[in-house]
Amino acid sequence: MINPPLKDVTVLDAGRGMSAALVAKMLAEAGADVTRLSIYDEIFEKIYPAFSLWHSKARKKSEAVDLNMPDGSQPDIIIMGGEDHPDLPPLPSADSVLAEHPNTIVLYISSKPAGLDGCEMPAHELLAQVRSGLSNEISSERPMYLAFPAASYGAALVGSIALMAALCEREKSGVGQIVRTSLVQGALAWLGPLWLQTRTSTGALDMIVPKGARHTIFRCADGVFIHFALGVPNAVKNLDAILGNTEPHRGLDARGLPTGKDSANYFGDIDLIQSHVGKWQSEALMEELRKCGIPVEKVMAPGECWLEPQVIANQIIVTDVSGRRYVGSTIKGF
Repeated sequence: MINPPLKDVTVLDAGRGMSAALVAKMLAEAGADVTRLSIYDEIFEKIYPAFSLWHSKARKKSEAVDLNMPDGSQPDIIIMGGEDHPDLPPLPSADSVLAEHPNTIVLYISSKPAGLDGCEMPAHELLAQVRSGLSNEISSERPMYLAFPAASYGAALVGSIALMAALCEREKSGVGQIVRTSLVQGALAWLGPLWLQTRTSTGALDMIVPKGARHTIFRCADGVFIHFALGVPNAVKNLDAILGNTEPHRGLDARGLPTGKDSANYFGDIDLIQSHVGKWQSEALMEELRKCGIPVEKVMAPGECWLEPQVIANQIIVTDVSGRRYVGSTIKGF
């Protein structure tokens, strides 16, 4: 990186768990000088196989809790909180840390937003999904744990944005501040599109996908899964022509937009479509669908997207000196 955007910014990382680790990783890869207070890292290294990699660019400081840099200076940023564990001691308050480091920006990641009932309750990904209601958004029959850590990723994103804003503000004021986020706030960050309101609404904007809806993901004859989306002009007619289907589609208009209330088959008669898709080789079917404007892509295995041409061109995947490959920084120098 020619001119790292966070060059000369010093960070003391005293965070816990995944969300705090991802913030520290982003800062280090953007050029910040990160020192990791690693006295309790063994706990999280057993939980997260990538934990040591997330902190691989940081210097380690394993002595007793001390929120100064190794040279005794005050850091520009201190990361605190993120995730609790029964074997960890309680954290000092963000206010007390700022009082000792008045020029420092303190990022404090808690369980719930400050001021709400239960904001000091234990912080954990599963608990955040439950407390936010996110675990009840998949199925109407029972709560479900999301397949990706939405709360931790969300808190890392919100926390990183808050830190960048606070750094810009400090350029004017010269003083530090506390910026706060929480795992519950991180979980709710993914629901923003559902809160969108417009002055003039339409049926498409008001459409709410019911819980338990089966999505248009199908297995082809070669064992490859594909995912296509209807909703384009003449989508149903063109799909039937390609698949050779003569049976009517329930609950879809001509564009393939849902009109019915059948939760499971909200996006179409999945079993009917699958009976035809299963006769096709994936590449041949995707080619035919694209010819008539139906968006379609192959469902990739974990990590397979690393081989996409755009990912390679943007140099997003990094290989370290030990040969480990991982997602690097998307923030480039200038």
